[in-house]
Amino acid sequence: MTLSLLGISFIDILKNEWLGLIASAFILISFLTSNQIKTRIINSVGCVVFIVYGFLLPAYSTAFMNSAMLVVHAVFLTKYFINKRKGNIKIIEFEDKYRDDMIFMVLEAKNALGRVPRLNDDLLDISKHYFLCGDKFWLAIDDNDRVIGCIGYNKYDNDTAKLHRLYVKYNLKRQGIGTALLNTAEQYLKSVNFKYSVVHLGGKEYFESKQFYPKHGYAEYADGFMRKEL
Repeated sequence: MTLSLLGISFIDILKNEWLGLIASAFILISFLTSNQIKTRIINSVGCVVFIVYGFLLPAYSTAFMNSAMLVVHAVFLTKYFINKRKGNIKIIEFEDKYRDDMIFMVLEAKNALGRVPRLNDDLLDISKHYFLCGDKFWLAIDDNDRVIGCIGYNKYDNDTAKLHRLYVKYNLKRQGIGTALLNTAEQYLKSVNFKYSVVHLGGKEYFESKQFYPKHGYAEYADGFMRKEL
């Protein structure tokens, strides 16, 4: 004889609780990832399991709330992948008309890192510090014609270029913008026969740089400096 509560077998309850534990594990894992796209995908899986769990108990409020959350994730991810396919991010050479928007983007990015948003002198006059030196500076522009990223370089020696000011708008990180900017700079450097690119990692608040550059082939060669053979 099987014990029951309100007509529901304790064995069935135990079986269903495994679903609840699995769903909770997916939700927990989703918050441990630093990439918001991965977070939403993994969280969506947890929502689906919670929906099934809610209907089996039954606990319809659980099923309803997770259904609503699943819709939110689906809308966001659909927009993200549509925009990604459209290639709505443009990488262009710096133009003076974007200067103030670029400066605003950089100050926001620094503030998000917990830094006092101090403005670097070279950003006030890109032409003087880059183009008139024979170097380059690029911007990432979204489909609203707003600056969402930047990168530049200066000649370090005959074989080496030093990268500067790789910033991405603080709320658009981990969406491929930084990689697109870095690739643009590296491809250009190859085309003009540089053999190496180097970057200074900055202080401890720039912990993201220490994760980003090794993923793209950079290795530390001196304290606080990384280099890549192009």
